[in-house]
Amino acid sequence: MPQFSERKKLILTFLVINCGMYLLNENEALKYIKHNFGSAISRRTYYNYRNTVFKSYEKSLLDNYQKDYPGLSIHHDISRSNKGLTSMALMTERIAIIRRGLKMGIKLLKYDRPINVPSIYQTDYDKQTKILLNKSKKLIARIRSKTKNKT
Repeated sequence: MPQFSERKKLILTFLVINCGMYLLNENEALKYIKHNFGSAISRRTYYNYRNTVFKSYEKSLLDNYQKDYPGLSIHHDISRSNKGLTSMALMTERIAIIRRGLKMGIKLLKYDRPINVPSIYQTDYDKQTKILLNKSKKLIARIRSKTKNKT
């Protein structure tokens, strides 16, 4: 992994947790991180941080389980769980990271800015809307002309 300061590591971990909570795919996650982190990270770095986050959560889950049920063991791989459950489970990790950030004097929530929808999608949507409206107008005109011809 690239050498980041503790502050940058915490911010990046926070962003990776958000990607998991928001159910972003790999490309969306890398764009989200680039937008909020200020620089792009490699796919490898993203997955290293992602695996670290999941392993951290699994460890805390197992620790709590063993505390409540000593002598029993379970194996759970959260990265392969239901996406909704994974998103909810990551909320506890997110809260822990936010608390850690506050202790270090970092307000992590300011790094959680949404990405604007690219204008390409907006123009495609506008074009499709205009096409649909034009077809509707032609259809209405055709129906009116047929009803006039019948009378």
